[in-house]
Amino acid sequence: MHGWCGQALEVDLSTGQSSVLPLSITILRQTLGGRGLAGHLLRTRSANLAQPTICLACGPFCGADIQTAERLVAVFRSPLTSGIFDNSAGCSFASALRQAGFDALLLKGEAAELSHLQIDCAGGRLLSALDLAGLDTGQTLFALGDVPSLVIGPAGENRVRFASVVASAGEPLSRGGLGAVFGRMNLKALSAAGDKKYPPADEQAFLTAKADIQRLYHASPFLLGPLGIGACGTAALLDLTQARKMLPTANFRRTTDVRAANFSAAQLKKNVGFSADPCPGCKIACRKQDAAGGLPEYDSLAHFSALLGLNDLPMVISADRACRVLGLDPVSTAVMLAAYFDGSNKPLETEALTEFIGQIANRCGAGAALADGLKLFVENSASSQDIFCIKGLELPAFDPRGAYGLALSMALSPSGEYRHAQAHFHELLRKPVPTERFSFAGKARIIMQSEDAIAACDSLCICRHTLIAAGLEEYAALLTAVTGLDFDATSLAATGRQTILRERWLNQQYGFSADDDSLPAFFFEAGSSQGSNLPVPALSRPQFMAERDRYYRLRGLNENGHLLEPPVEPL
Repeated sequence: MHGWCGQALEVDLSTGQSSVLPLSITILRQTLGGRGLAGHLLRTRSANLAQPTICLACGPFCGADIQTAERLVAVFRSPLTSGIFDNSAGCSFASALRQAGFDALLLKGEAAELSHLQIDCAGGRLLSALDLAGLDTGQTLFALGDVPSLVIGPAGENRVRFASVVASAGEPLSRGGLGAVFGRMNLKALSAAGDKKYPPADEQAFLTAKADIQRLYHASPFLLGPLGIGACGTAALLDLTQARKMLPTANFRRTTDVRAANFSAAQLKKNVGFSADPCPGCKIACRKQDAAGGLPEYDSLAHFSALLGLNDLPMVISADRACRVLGLDPVSTAVMLAAYFDGSNKPLETEALTEFIGQIANRCGAGAALADGLKLFVENSASSQDIFCIKGLELPAFDPRGAYGLALSMALSPSGEYRHAQAHFHELLRKPVPTERFSFAGKARIIMQSEDAIAACDSLCICRHTLIAAGLEEYAALLTAVTGLDFDATSLAATGRQTILRERWLNQQYGFSADDDSLPAFFFEAGSSQGSNLPVPALSRPQFMAERDRYYRLRGLNENGHLLEPPVEPL
């Protein structure tokens, strides 16, 4: 079989037993891999909704020397949202899992003690990890050596609901609380190794399709232009959101920060200096590092500066690194800190910031009250504070009042993540075509089409950023060359559509309804102008609701946002 391994590994951590699941060509063709395959396995192999279950999957391009294709997707039930959640990262573990002979890894149950799961061509082996207890992510990865691994830090062990999983080479799996699920499973570390290879079915067609995609990457100013993310990192977005008056500032009370230029990509390069810190197999290299390690991505950079009101670049960098070392999602952490200091009217003591982050990770001191996420923090404190969450997930560094398609896509996302539709591509970056950002008109159809394309991209395990340059047509040609089967843009979009419907169906089983497809009331009630020549008004709830209902009709959902019948799974 070209392109796929043709099997998944299922491991019951309660018993330590593993079994190989054959994957039919029908399943692989209709789910592709990644997000599609992981969601399929989670739905069909997990009867107990209360049991912790994680599915990790890679795509058919992984290990084939294709840029951005060494990506891993995790699909799980989030402890923050109580709904389906997917997370992806470029990391060496993805290709190691493929080399071990598996397209996916399904984890169930809870180990009796803190454990390390080793995966190889023979299956899974569960080892004690008691000697790793309490170690931070860097210490744990050092102890494991060079083997491609995923690990949690103290935050995951303490089941902080927004704990992350950190990879030995590549991006962390930050959002949604995957680290907390690892902690509940008593899984400290996961590693993989193997030697299997998967040559393309048609080598010449493969080289041609890959070259076509590479040319499109190089022609994209956003990816590889002099001011693009390849040159400047994702921090390049900070100037854009500031200029568009949608940079969350002072705990979402404002949409611009007069000091934002101090944290721009240009200032990072000038005052800190950075070099490329690419994900494995990626030459775009939107991640950056200095001599001491990785630098903050856009969301973390913006939230630890503007949202918290910090004007101290070294402290912003230190806060981001503290999150990585302790195994915390920096976005949720920053939103939690903003809510805490805003609600308590206490000044943020900059020099104590990293110590406070440590208290969150270790569930001690003042940080203990923040460890379960913003929604529960506000509810448990009986506070009148606004809850800046969607479906329980703390908001990213884009104020929804500044781009209405982005606002609607965040509300409709199965997990509350804005990346599921990448609406900011057409509203902020003006790609593939510009749209009016202060209007809901026509956004339902754009979001639906974008969701399908991005879900297909996630199933192929290609970086979502690349969709601004290459489209499903180019990736279909590449997939045809790799697998020897016929694919086109329509078939890939159909897989994306099925993936979205599956996730909505799972959320439906978890008790979600139209009430969850919304935004915090604050954004419908308060505008933000700061005396600028571009006032940012509050969102119109009637217009939002009308376009949300239009999306439901386009998706074939009822007025409660529910599917009328479950989507059919391939056999």
